[in-house]
Amino acid sequence: MGAVAARIDSWKGCGVSGHTFIVSGDPAKARDTVFTILRRKYFTVHRIGEWSATADRGSKGLSWAFGALPGKEGRYIKLLIDCGIDPAKNNVITVQEADVNIPGTTWLAKEQVQAVVHEVYSAIVEAYKNAGVLIAGGTLR
Repeated sequence: MGAVAARIDSWKGCGVSGHTFIVSGDPAKARDTVFTILRRKYFTVHRIGEWSATADRGSKGLSWAFGALPGKEGRYIKLLIDCGIDPAKNNVITVQEADVNIPGTTWLAKEQVQAVVHEVYSAIVEAYKNAGVLIAGGTLR
């Protein structure tokens, strides 16, 4: 499982942030929960095979041209999503921020991105907790 797993592994320790969620239950339901949350947060989900996807929102052009001016809602953000199974047969869902490499990104623009990403991670944790399937979660760095 996971067409973007190699990409995610290559980015660990490169300043790209992300979270891993370990959940029990149906793998497709675990995956679809994340996709639904991303869509509710105005991301467009682009599936890569059955178990991976990218998701983006905002305007790359506006973010490039105007830095932080598009605000939190208009700022371009791209996430990588990968779903797999651990040795104990639990679902491992990784959601990682992609480095979109927009020149001249200010600290305010970075704060805007982090605020949105935090909202996404919090919504995923809440959904998994409410469903009673969250085993563990952690931050990648």
